[in-house]
Amino acid sequence: MMMQGGMMPGMGGMMGGGGNKRPYGDVGEDPKKPKYDPSPSKVLHVRPVPRHATNSDIINLFTPFAMGGAVKVFVSSNQGHAFVELPDVSLATTALQKLTQDGVSLFGVPLNVEYSNRQEVSPNEDQSPNRVLLVSVLNMMYPTDLELLHSLFQKYGNILRMATFNRMQRKDGREQPTLQCLIEFSTEPEATAAMQALHGRCIYAGCNELESRHLLLLPVVCPVGGA
Repeated sequence: MMMQGGMMPGMGGMMGGGGNKRPYGDVGEDPKKPKYDPSPSKVLHVRPVPRHATNSDIINLFTPFAMGGAVKVFVSSNQGHAFVELPDVSLATTALQKLTQDGVSLFGVPLNVEYSNRQEVSPNEDQSPNRVLLVSVLNMMYPTDLELLHSLFQKYGNILRMATFNRMQRKDGREQPTLQCLIEFSTEPEATAAMQALHGRCIYAGCNELESRHLLLLPVVCPVGGA
């Protein structure tokens, strides 16, 4: 069963609209209270990260400071933060100073950037395998829709539900339209096989690149005795 342009039943909270753009915050924090200031590190801590931000969104923000080197990113969607590793401490310091001075935001959410006490980033540390994939179509030069994505991913297993939505993604200094799709397979191995086979592949030569990752499923917390 496919749902076009809508939400997957029971998963609406993971695809909230404008009402979810309130920054994760230090609500109630005393602004006069001294904060822990870790030593300079090539790993930066970024928060609050919007729920649907991808690794590519964060990488695009820090690539200009990497001087051609690699930028490693780990985004923890459920905790609303990210760790960014630049090639060395000096480049990380430059990025931190520039972004702090000029300010930086992602999808309208102001970001706070500071040194992390980590020494390196492991991008896949919280990508727990499950049967739901979040697929992004990057550098979209030609139309792509739910039916086309279904035809590509159904080769790897039984698809139960799909839902597409559009958003803007910052790349190369400008906002670009991006199509995203939630795909629920019958089993986790089917979802993993599809992700491994299609991640980084282009639907058309040199464009419409697929970025696939397991969706981080958030636990539902109900108050004791509540409705």
